[in-house]
Amino acid sequence: MESFTNIIFIICILSLIFFVFGSLMGIIKPTGYYPYTEIGWGKNNYSDFYHLYCEGQTVVALGYSGVRNISMFVEGPMLTYVIGFAMYYELFFRSLGFRKSFIGVFIITIATSFSTTGILIVIFLMYMKFYDFVKKNKFIKYLIVPIVICIVGYSLFFVVDDKFTSNVYSASARTDDILASFKCFFSNFFNGVGYQNMDAIESYRLFKRPNAGLSTGVGAILAYGGLLWGGWYIVPFIVAIANYIRKPETRKKMAFVIMAFMLLFVTVVQSRILCTIINAICWYFILERKCYKMEVLYE
Repeated sequence: MESFTNIIFIICILSLIFFVFGSLMGIIKPTGYYPYTEIGWGKNNYSDFYHLYCEGQTVVALGYSGVRNISMFVEGPMLTYVIGFAMYYELFFRSLGFRKSFIGVFIITIATSFSTTGILIVIFLMYMKFYDFVKKNKFIKYLIVPIVICIVGYSLFFVVDDKFTSNVYSASARTDDILASFKCFFSNFFNGVGYQNMDAIESYRLFKRPNAGLSTGVGAILAYGGLLWGGWYIVPFIVAIANYIRKPETRKKMAFVIMAFMLLFVTVVQSRILCTIINAICWYFILERKCYKMEVLYE
C-alpha cells in the first residue's frame, strides 16, 4: 500500500492547491462545467479543473459558507474513504514509520472537506496511535486529554448541528436512503433485488426524489445482493469486532477491518475496484492466523 499512499498524498496536495487558489481565491479558473442534468443524478453542478479537481459541493459549518474540498471526487465521503486507508497504512503498517508531512497533509485535506466522518476517522486513528503514550503520561492523561475531548466534542456537535439545521433536506435524504435500502434488504433477504436495481428500492423511500442515488454502500450491497453479497462484508466485520475484544495483539489489523466497514456504510464505493481490494485485505487479516495454524499443522 506504499504506492497507494504516495498517490493519495499527491492527490491531496493538488486538491489543496486548487481549493485555495481556485475555489477560495479564484486565481485558477475552471476548465470545464457539468450540470446535474448531464451527470444524471443528484442536484449538484460541477466545475472541472484540468481533470485534477472538482468543485461542486457546498457546506455551511463553523461559520464558513462555501465550497468544500472534494478533490477529484464527486463528494466529500469518497475523498475521506481513500484518505482513511492511506492514513491508516502510514500510521500503523509502514515499516519505516509514519511521515509527519503525509499525516499533516491528510489531516488538512480532511479538514477542508468538512467531512464529519473524516474528522471522526482522524480522532480514532490518533487515539489508537498514541494511546500507550497518553496512558503513561499522567499530565497529558488527566489534564490535556479532557480538554482536547471537550474541544473536539463541542466542535463535532457544532458541525453536525450546523449541517442538519442548514441542510435539513440532505440529512433527511441520507436517512431515507439508509432506511429504504435496509427495508428493501429485509424484503428480499437472501438474493436481493439485483445489481443496480434502483427502481426496486424507490418503492421503499419516504421521499420521492428525481435522479436520486444512494448514500450508503452497505445498504446498496444488502439491497442489491442480499445476504449472498452482503455476507462477504458482514462476516469480516463481525469477526473483527470479536477479535478486537478477545485478542488485543490483533487490534491494529482488526481496527482496519472495522474502519473499512464503517466507511463503506456512509460511502457509495461498492462497485469500485478499490472497495473489492480493501475487502480482500480484510479477509486476509481475519484468516491470517487460521491459515498459519493450518500450515504448521500440515508441516
